[in-house]
Amino acid sequence: MTAPTHDDTRPALPGGLLQQAIEATPAWRRLPIQAHTPDFHLVSFPPAPHAAGSDWYWIYDGAHKIGLIQTWNKELEMFRFSPPAADETVDYTIPPVHHWATLVGAKISINAPLWETPNPAFQIEFVSRAGPVLEFKTVTKLDGGSVGEGTFRLAWDTRLGYVWQCGMHCTMPDPKWTEFCNLLAGGVSVSHHSRKRWQKVINGVSSGKTTWFYHNPLNYPRVSLASNGFTGFVREPGMNPFVALESVNGPVRMATCDLWYDLGIQSEAPATAEADGMHHLRASYRFLSVPDPVAETLEQQAESQNAGKSDVPGFRFGVVNDFEQGINGGEVYNGSTWRHVTVDRTRGHSGSVSLKVSGKGRGAPAVGTPNRSGTATYGETAKHYRLSVWVRTALTDGEASIAVDDCIWNWDDVRATRRSAGITGTTDWTKLTLEFQPSADNPFLLVKLCVDGTGDAWFDDCELVEMP
Repeated sequence: MTAPTHDDTRPALPGGLLQQAIEATPAWRRLPIQAHTPDFHLVSFPPAPHAAGSDWYWIYDGAHKIGLIQTWNKELEMFRFSPPAADETVDYTIPPVHHWATLVGAKISINAPLWETPNPAFQIEFVSRAGPVLEFKTVTKLDGGSVGEGTFRLAWDTRLGYVWQCGMHCTMPDPKWTEFCNLLAGGVSVSHHSRKRWQKVINGVSSGKTTWFYHNPLNYPRVSLASNGFTGFVREPGMNPFVALESVNGPVRMATCDLWYDLGIQSEAPATAEADGMHHLRASYRFLSVPDPVAETLEQQAESQNAGKSDVPGFRFGVVNDFEQGINGGEVYNGSTWRHVTVDRTRGHSGSVSLKVSGKGRGAPAVGTPNRSGTATYGETAKHYRLSVWVRTALTDGEASIAVDDCIWNWDDVRATRRSAGITGTTDWTKLTLEFQPSADNPFLLVKLCVDGTGDAWFDDCELVEMP
């Protein structure tokens, strides 16, 4: 495999605009120089049954586990960006089903292009498996003839700690936009407020200009980045993960997922073919953590890109959702918005607003769910939960009920369903309750407001809580 080259567009200062921004802060000049010679090595271990056939490797620095490389969903995850203190012993475990909702640290993708999944062929080759530098290459081949080649090199920086130097070179017969890197950190997309981490995104859009926004179902913009710009999450002690572009040979943007809040770094389709008749994407970037005092300064300097308010009510775990207020884009909203419902502002159980679900006739269930955008609720198998909702009906046939689905990989991958007793006819407000324990593998919990019949039902004061 031929390693990609980026010398034609590499800026004078490695690290691009992020390095320029952090070196301009007084906090940067106060950071101590950290003398450390890494002793990197890899330890392979068998994957969980759902990832059979893939390769998994712990990344160690000496006796300390610091990260993970795996070829199942093709990601590199860092648990930390500096070694523990001399008197500190830290171990890391991953759950039986390991995906974006259960990340321990921060991850980037190691395959590209990402606009066609699943990728038909993926290879990983380790150039250096041990010593002061860890290095590997990847190749992703698509059926249409497109190929993505990646290089990933881990070394020590005396102020930043562990830093990955990365490159991506994609060739394609037909020009397409390409997501060549994807950044996410554990705790960004959780629905439990006590576990929420890294509440903001910061973007470097041009020299001297940065923007930020809160995680919120109203805030998932596509941001045009400078070709040497950056994107990342702030602020948490010990880790503020960023991807810092050094060069991209074309327009580049950051697109935020409205469910996970992962940061997809994408290039526009290459405008012209090169001498070989192929269209090329070349990118050079770094994966690193910005020290907390420096990240605080960047955060203070950034311009808000938060959306305004919305009249659309949301759904949050652990609170009574009375639907009286919409969502405010200027704050962290650790919840989701509704699909297939009508907001009725003329009647409510505890106020004047409720969600109306209109039936389609017996045998054709109408279901309102909070899965349009925003975080998914993650249920822990070892714990118990209760869903309670107040319901009012005006039905000529059929019934209204509530339900909770257990889903693993997506909303259609239903492993279990629990449904309450049904309410028929015309009734005043009645409370329906479900108590349950999630099925194996810590599924996502999908709340359902159901009408199987003719007529309407109104739902209010919806609450999903973890029981003692």
